[in-house]
Amino acid sequence: MECAEEDADIEDQLTDMDLSCAGWSDGDRLVLRVCVGLVKTADATLKKVTKSISTNGKSDTAAATGEMDGFVELIETVSPTVDDLVSSLYPPVSLAIVQTQVTATPCYYC
Repeated sequence: MECAEEDADIEDQLTDMDLSCAGWSDGDRLVLRVCVGLVKTADATLKKVTKSISTNGKSDTAAATGEMDGFVELIETVSPTVDDLVSSLYPPVSLAIVQTQVTATPCYYC
């Protein structure tokens, strides 16, 4: 139940942000809204992958264990990547830095 409350709190914070008085320009607010969408997508994807692994993951063979280890390594990169992106959104926003954070995000299975 604690996770559900935490998720609702995150959703409330992302949805209810007052972007008008925080020092962002109109262009900054547009970029911020897009990045909030990216953060929400990362959150939803991480939840789905974690649930799928806990429900269907098998570790009965060395290959399956190696595959799980690969998923763990990938999952461990999500939080720092999102942290770096969010950190780049504090005013004044540098679009070059935001773009670097977004494009530097690894895409292992694309």
